[in-house]
Amino acid sequence: MHLLSLLKEADPARHLRAVRGLRDSSITITYSHKTKTELRGYVRNGTGVEYEVEITDGRVSCSCPDATHRKGPCKHAIALAVSILQQTETADNRIHLMWDNGHILCGATDIKRFWQRWNYNALSWPDVCPQCVHQWTHSAEEVRHGNG
Repeated sequence: MHLLSLLKEADPARHLRAVRGLRDSSITITYSHKTKTELRGYVRNGTGVEYEVEITDGRVSCSCPDATHRKGPCKHAIALAVSILQQTETADNRIHLMWDNGHILCGATDIKRFWQRWNYNALSWPDVCPQCVHQWTHSAEEVRHGNG
């Protein structure tokens, strides 16, 4: 698929809305089909409305009104493309969260990038290891509820 060319065609304002929505979780993605030549998924916006998006080598389609009335990819198609590109980023490029004692939260041992003494900004960085974030947020919740 030509995801980068799709992003190159995108209106900068739509691209920004898609990236912001992914970052603040007002846009969520559910993948329904993924091959080397086709990507399909459901993109839910901040108001809870879900649109079906399909990206192939030859076309981009979305069930939203914006995609049918305007030229170029809509923010839902852009969000699907950006999210899959972020997912395919190699695991060794992720930033891992490390305790002061050198322990990596997700348990990874062969890391190239890490962050010590992180703060809540880690939740908004797309290249932070999601397993580290999960371990951090769930461990904190267990302590708050007296389970840890």
